[in-house]
Amino acid sequence: NESLYLILRHPERWTTDEMISVKKVLSDISSRGNLVGAAAIVTETENSESEESPFHRSLRGIFGRSIQVPPLRHRTNDLPYLVRQTVNEISGNSVSEMSSETLEKLSTYPWPGNIPELRHALSECLSKKPSGRIEVEDLPGSIRLSSIHASGILEHVEREAIVKSLEENDGNRMRAAKSLGIARSSLYRKMKIYKI
Repeated sequence: NESLYLILRHPERWTTDEMISVKKVLSDISSRGNLVGAAAIVTETENSESEESPFHRSLRGIFGRSIQVPPLRHRTNDLPYLVRQTVNEISGNSVSEMSSETLEKLSTYPWPGNIPELRHALSECLSKKPSGRIEVEDLPGSIRLSSIHASGILEHVEREAIVKSLEENDGNRMRAAKSLGIARSSLYRKMKIYKI
């Protein structure tokens, strides 16, 4: 009897019947005592549905709770790791690396398509240059020619300030709002926007 922890990808692509089937299979495995836990990784984009959509409610019905991961544009510190992991996964661990200029360019891009867009961009790079150092000129044109948008930088700085204030105030939103000099309602709204 093996213990299982299941990670299911792309539930946003499931039909209603498939979602019902997944729930039944998880229930069957769980009733036998083999299931330690299960998680679903939802690929979200700028236009994805809200947390209160029927889709998200159905997922919570299966998995119990959800954890919001901020969009890639708010996680530029994770980018070198994500790039390395994705390149290794796509290339089958062939010797490919990114120049520091390329990583810098990738970190200034807003990534409206999140991880799937990053994966697609890296696939394009590797199809042009399957081994060796990937330079800025190897990036897809949309990324190579993009410029830093001030609003994106301001969003990033504002999000980081909110996260830091919440940490310093042990998650107390009232104190965090006061230390930031904003109304509590503004803090709640910004937390929702930045998925904090």
